[in-house]
Amino acid sequence: MQPSLFGQPARLFLALFFPLLSSLMANATVRYVNRAAVGANNGTSWGNAFTLLQGALAAAQPGDEIWVAQGTYKPTATHFGITDRYKERGTNNLVI
Repeated sequence: MQPSLFGQPARLFLALFFPLLSSLMANATVRYVNRAAVGANNGTSWGNAFTLLQGALAAAQPGDEIWVAQGTYKPTATHFGITDRYKERGTNNLVI
């Protein structure tokens, strides 16, 4: 019998980690922001994008991403610990 590439603890970790990771990623939502949008202003698509960044920040849950159209967007309210909750990813996206 050939030796296993992974020991028992590693296999257990992988068996538990990947389903958890995939379920977290499946629950992530993209919130869209575009000041020129004229739709429902609910952030569910580019056509229904929030027109203000603050709406997307208020609706976002941990793991969500906020995608913004070209331009400069600033929150209209301050949040305690903003650097702990929001981080920039790439040039136009936030991860909550």
